[in-house]
Amino acid sequence: MKVKDLTMEELKDYINEVAEEKLVELLGDPDWGLELKDEVKERLKQSLGGSKYMTRAVSLKKIMEQVPPDEIKEAVINEYKRRLIRYKIIDEMMKKKYKMSFSEFEARNLVKEKSFSWDIESDAMEWEHAIEGIRYIEEKLRNLETE
Repeated sequence: MKVKDLTMEELKDYINEVAEEKLVELLGDPDWGLELKDEVKERLKQSLGGSKYMTRAVSLKKIMEQVPPDEIKEAVINEYKRRLIRYKIIDEMMKKKYKMSFSEFEARNLVKEKSFSWDIESDAMEWEHAIEGIRYIEEKLRNLETE
C-alpha cells in the first residue's frame, strides 16, 4: 500500500488505526480489569447461545454421549488415515514433478534458483505442508494405536 494511492478518507482511517494501536500499546487496554454489568453479561450469553460455536459444542457433547468412545476413536483414526493418504499423494506428485525428494528440493534451494517464481514457491509451501502433515499424522496415529 502506498500513501499516494489512498483517498483522503482511507488515509484518515489508516492514521486513526495506527494511532489507536500505538495508544493501546503504550497505555494498555482501558477496559482491562473492569467488571461487565449484569445486563451486558446476559446479552453476551444470549448472543453466544445462538452462535454456531455454541451449537457445535452442544452437538459434540451429544455425540460423545451417544457414540461409544471406541467408535469415536475409530472415526478419528480413519480421518487421520484419509489425510495421510492425501499428503502422501501430494508428496509423490511433487517428487515426480521435480524428480527429487523434498529434502533435496530444499537443499538445492530451488525456490531461489528459480527466482522466487510463484509456481515454485507455491509448490514448496504445499509440499512442505504435506511433509509436515505426514510427520504429524503418523505421530498421532502411533499415539492413538498405543492407547
